[in-house]
Amino acid sequence: MARDTKTCFLFDVDGTLTPSRQKITPEVLNMLKDIKSKVYIAFVGGSDINKQIEQVGDDCLKIFDFGFPENGVAFYEGTNLVEQTKIIDVLGEELYKKFVNYCLSYFSKIDIPIKRGTFIEYRNSMINLCPIGRSCSKEERKEFKKFDDVHLVRQKMVDALQKEFGKYNLQFSIGGEISIDCFPKGWDKTYCIQHLEKKNIKNIYFFGDMTHPGGNDYEIFVDKRVVGIKVEGPSDTVKKVYEKIKEKELFYSKGVDNCFYLLNITTNEFENPFLTRKSSRVPLDALKKDCNITEKPLRCKFSSLNTLLFLKIYTGKNNQDLPDLIQKPKCNSINITKKGLNGRLAKVGIIGKNSS
Repeated sequence: MARDTKTCFLFDVDGTLTPSRQKITPEVLNMLKDIKSKVYIAFVGGSDINKQIEQVGDDCLKIFDFGFPENGVAFYEGTNLVEQTKIIDVLGEELYKKFVNYCLSYFSKIDIPIKRGTFIEYRNSMINLCPIGRSCSKEERKEFKKFDDVHLVRQKMVDALQKEFGKYNLQFSIGGEISIDCFPKGWDKTYCIQHLEKKNIKNIYFFGDMTHPGGNDYEIFVDKRVVGIKVEGPSDTVKKVYEKIKEKELFYSKGVDNCFYLLNITTNEFENPFLTRKSSRVPLDALKKDCNITEKPLRCKFSSLNTLLFLKIYTGKNNQDLPDLIQKPKCNSINITKKGLNGRLAKVGIIGKNSS
């Protein structure tokens, strides 16, 4: 499969690529290395680059094509820092001090089973607030999450902050298991989309776990420029990534002899196409000839393919030499049965069947 340079798989880190505040697993690393040859891959997270490296590893920036720590306010292309903006330049020192003093006073008044240290953490792109304190242990973190699920400690603080500081164009979202993120409106994870659009990336698939309203993945999950995919943890991420890859997989290549090589697969085999190795050789001229083009949206009918064929089509710049029917940006896929074209259009691909 040729790499689709118009598509990017964008991942939240904490809770999506890794367990909460833990290191990435070999399973997820292998998945990332595998799909990088097929699409662009990028990460976006609220933490700074050092915390991303703690979880993903020292090669974090080498693994991904693009890195967006701090919600993309810091932008890395490979290992190169392209852009960095700071929240303090937006808020100013006076508003920042007012905000910190309010939060410290609020923390002193709430009653929770355990409090540790580091209740406020300044980051370039946001202020991270933590009722239990970020220095808590993994076990204490889990216990606080259970307590918070019942008593809504963080949601109540978000409501109070919104009432007190919403007028300053600030936004608040619950992140991970223990914290709240505060940042200027528009500095949520959607901030990174502008960088991808500048790279002429047209299809962005976002994978995240905190996609509910108020969660720190919510804004980008519902953004119309993105296809949002909710996951329940790293293993679920791997599963859903390969499901999406299977939908997009390009099951053809153009040979030096001016032919298409198409996989011969049955309906059942398509459920796991990576196990299929047989192929059909179809000359380009024959492919063009066998397609009866009627009207837009494109409708075609094959007459010489001797098996069920599933051909995924990309319309990117790498396909300049493909037939006109595939070239057209709005080319839709079609289903062809033994009786011929049934007229039902799908999103991508061409399905053909010959009764022989």
